[in-house]
Amino acid sequence: MNSSRMLITLSVIEIGALVGVLALFLRRLTGMLGTVAANLHGVTVGVEAISGHLAILEAVPAVNTTLDEIAEALPVVARAANAKATRR
Repeated sequence: MNSSRMLITLSVIEIGALVGVLALFLRRLTGMLGTVAANLHGVTVGVEAISGHLAILEAVPAVNTTLDEIAEALPVVARAANAKATRR
């Protein structure tokens, strides 16, 4: 009977140690997951900033059209300026 009591006591101690080690592991894991969450937040902020910068690309076709129109008008403006310059 004495040996069975000893086995029960050792089993209870072993279970307590296992629970303690699991609790320490979970605490450490919680800290690591907190660090990962902070890093992911930083990445999210960076991606949102990049997305905001890319929004300007929507205006590029309109800007290109305007620049093409200006480029087409430049020879006409140059001829008019040259004509005015020769009259003086």
